[in-house]
Amino acid sequence: MEKNNILINRQVRKSFFIKNLNNFTFCFNIPLFFKVAKSGAVLYFDSENPQSYVKDRIGKMGFREEDAFKLAHFEGLKLDDEADFEAICRDVQQAAPVLVVFDTLIRFHNSDENDASAMSLVMGRLRQVANLGSCVLTQIHQNKGSGDLRVRSRGSSDIIAGCDLELSLTEDDPKKNPGLLTLRSVKARMAPVDPVTVRIQETHGHLEMVLADEMSSEVSDAVDEILEEATEPLSVTALYNRVTLQGVEASRQAVYRHLVERQQKDPGSLVVTEKGRAKYYRGRGVL
Repeated sequence: MEKNNILINRQVRKSFFIKNLNNFTFCFNIPLFFKVAKSGAVLYFDSENPQSYVKDRIGKMGFREEDAFKLAHFEGLKLDDEADFEAICRDVQQAAPVLVVFDTLIRFHNSDENDASAMSLVMGRLRQVANLGSCVLTQIHQNKGSGDLRVRSRGSSDIIAGCDLELSLTEDDPKKNPGLLTLRSVKARMAPVDPVTVRIQETHGHLEMVLADEMSSEVSDAVDEILEEATEPLSVTALYNRVTLQGVEASRQAVYRHLVERQQKDPGSLVVTEKGRAKYYRGRGVL
C-alpha cells in the first residue's frame, strides 16, 4: 500500500478504529487489514477530537513517545487554501511518513461538499499529498439510514471519484451484536479488501481491536495444523481456502496476521519463500 488515496466512509463514531489501524498496521507492521508494503511513521492531522481525548486513547493503545506516531492537532490547515496546503506539504515532507491521515475531511476545507468543482480541487490536493510518497487516509461521514453503501457517502460524487479505495465502517446489527464493527470495500481501483469484523475492547486500561474470527483459537490452530501436514509451501490464499474447507470461519487477513505473529514469536518455526511479490509458507519440519 503505497501512494494510495483512501477514504473511510464511517457511519459510527470510531476515530479510535483509525488510530488503532495506524498503530498496528503501519507503526508496528502487524497487518490487521492490509498487506503492508513497508512500515514507518504515521502523520495524523486531527481536527475532530479534543486533545485530551486523543492523548488518552493514544496512551491506552500502547503508544510510547518514541513510537513513530506524529500528531498535528487542530492546526486549522485547509486543503483549499494555497498557503495552508503548502504548510501541509512541508509537514509531510519533514515527517516522511508512510501514512498520512486527515480526520475528518470536512474539517480540512472551506468548500461546499456538494460543489463538484470545489471538491475536485480538494481531492486533487489529497492526490498531491499522496504523490509526495505517502499513503493518504481520509475519513468522511455517511448519511444515516440503510441501503446501498455506494450511494451513502455525503457530498459530491467527485469525493469518491478522487480516491483509489473507499472503505465503509459500520455497526451492522447493534441490537444483536453491539460493538461489532465491519470494514468493507465500497470502491476499489485495484483489488478490494475482504470484509473484516472487529470488536474494540478495553482490558485493564488498555484498548485493543480484536478480529472477530480471532476471538477464538480456531483460526490459528487450523493454520498451524495445515502447515504441519502440508507437503509443499502454501500461499496465504491456499491456507485460507484450506482453513475454510475445514468449516472454520476466517478471513485472509486473520490467516496472514497469524503467520506474521508466529514469525515474530518463534522466528524459526516457519520457512518463508518469495516468488515475485507472493510469499509461501511451510512448517520447519516440512521437507
